[in-house]
Amino acid sequence: MEIHRLEKKIEALIAYCRDLESQNSFLESEQNKLKKERASLVEKNRAAKTRLELMIQQLKSLGDN
Repeated sequence: MEIHRLEKKIEALIAYCRDLESQNSFLESEQNKLKKERASLVEKNRAAKTRLELMIQQLKSLGDN
């Protein structure tokens, strides 16, 4: 009887570990996706900042004339 309960607990733990492994894999995938998205947004932000600085310089040079 005791062995049967231990077997059930071990089976439950194995199932729980498999579930955790699956969740971990999903979360790692999501993290990689978000890292790529963040890198893309940082690059877009940098490009927008560069364009904005160029427009400001152009406006200043128009005002100087």
